[in-house]
Amino acid sequence: MGVCLPASCSSRELENLFRPESGALKDNPVCRVTKPGDMTPDVDVGFYVTISIMGIIVFICLASGVVDFFFTERLEHMRFSKSLGWRLFMSCSLYANIASIFDVSEVTKGGQIGPIHCIRFFSMVWVLLTHLGANYLSVVANPIDIMALVPDLTSEALTNGYFSVDSFFFISGVLLTFLWFKMFQRSPKEVNSPFGWAMFYVHRILRLSPAFYFLVIFYSFVLKQLIKEAPLSINMAVVGDYCSTSWWVELLYLQNWVDLQTPCLGYSWYLATDLQMFLFTPLLIIPLAIKPIIELIVAAVVLIISTAANIFLVIHYHWPAAQNGF
Repeated sequence: MGVCLPASCSSRELENLFRPESGALKDNPVCRVTKPGDMTPDVDVGFYVTISIMGIIVFICLASGVVDFFFTERLEHMRFSKSLGWRLFMSCSLYANIASIFDVSEVTKGGQIGPIHCIRFFSMVWVLLTHLGANYLSVVANPIDIMALVPDLTSEALTNGYFSVDSFFFISGVLLTFLWFKMFQRSPKEVNSPFGWAMFYVHRILRLSPAFYFLVIFYSFVLKQLIKEAPLSINMAVVGDYCSTSWWVELLYLQNWVDLQTPCLGYSWYLATDLQMFLFTPLLIIPLAIKPIIELIVAAVVLIISTAANIFLVIHYHWPAAQNGF
């Protein structure tokens, strides 16, 4: 039976309507009423600060994009066009960055690993498909109906979606090793020096952290307000105010070790894991640079230890074959 009710009705009023104190049926199936937005926190200062920062960034990107598209040739001979401030401003050009993202001319040039792009594409599609399936579980009226899909062979792509993450780890390892050895061949002493290894880590953190930190801020203060009237707003895992207490975990990339039950951004575990493996890559890269046979021995030892640890954890904790549990 469908019931059309005013949006002004609160969840408490609706619950009293469906479950009156007196005269209610004993077998009333309504146990709780939750409206979209009930769990969404109120708008606070963080929302307005984040929106303001985003507005400034969007304005700079649009302004520099307009200048880049219409006035680059006129201004490139000006003295100020060589200044650091101007170059930083133009680096935000929406026009130039979009063109760079969709530029595929570099793919066919030498020194590229062609199959990587194919693996990346299918991995991205696989990850998106798996997350869409997981989000569907959180809003479907009867989650038990999902079990009917499990016997279907095509559902294996969803129940074993974690392997899509493994392919991204593979891509990261291949590209990291490939690019490091290209630099090592050009200037081995500089790359393999203490300063070179320090910049190895600094460069990685500077590339990754600003966008990720801003995502944490956006998720904490803005996203919940945007989905206030959506079904996802009644999912505590989405609108729970966990970032207010575990924000430092995200900043230190420890979300796969700390506060596992109340994560700020649950899916950011991948970034933490990827960075932690990145920290230990010199243990594998340096032996390969010294002598390949040493690297093979080190890699074999790491593989054996990792496999043994996985076998122990599966047997000890009785984990299922698929990590989704069905």
